[in-house]
Amino acid sequence: MKIIIGAMEEELEPLKKALNLKPVINSLIQEYISNDKEVLVAWTGIGQVNAATGLTYLLTKYGQAVEYVLNVGTAGAINKDFKRGDLLFIEKASYSSADVTGFGYVYGQIPRMPKYFLGTEDLIATIGYKLEQVNQTFFLANTATSDRFFSNYEQVQKYASKLPFTAHIVEMECAAYYQVAYLFDISIVAIKIVSDVIGLENSNEEQFDEFLPKVAQKLNELVQLILK
Repeated sequence: MKIIIGAMEEELEPLKKALNLKPVINSLIQEYISNDKEVLVAWTGIGQVNAATGLTYLLTKYGQAVEYVLNVGTAGAINKDFKRGDLLFIEKASYSSADVTGFGYVYGQIPRMPKYFLGTEDLIATIGYKLEQVNQTFFLANTATSDRFFSNYEQVQKYASKLPFTAHIVEMECAAYYQVAYLFDISIVAIKIVSDVIGLENSNEEQFDEFLPKVAQKLNELVQLILK
């Protein structure tokens, strides 16, 4: 089984319809499954706790049937490396508001966990190869995860810039998904499309709302390509 997971219904509804998935009854979260039980699409709700709870529930429920987890969704770019519409594979993810540095941990590190969490190298390579065959451009990036919607550079400086790697984007779930996958020893990669960029004239909230339908359709097309 391949689990396609995200935060928002709006991001995944086109994919659910395109794959003609059926709802799973009596589920803790919104999940939809194919007739052959090979593909499951779910959305957990926004934020770190929702993300961790939702993926933990699915991995506990389906266990060894799960081949890999693909997190798809939107992200905000916090530097000039990327622009709206860019497709990103997330290599490193960490929590931009976790601070236990007083006990010798690096900024963003959860005690007794790795310094940061990694996307699965082999899975990134496999999916990347598929996209290269159709000339789909993508980039490798790192993310700062937190329960806040970043809208200005002051927030970036206060939180994301302290991480032990260069963060290119911000969002609200990725590190939580990666941590759960790490604990369950399940392959995972997050694919994010940049929906908003800090520093443009219109606000990040306006950029996000305007671009979300386009992102959802693009994610639908990409995931169908990956699943072939």
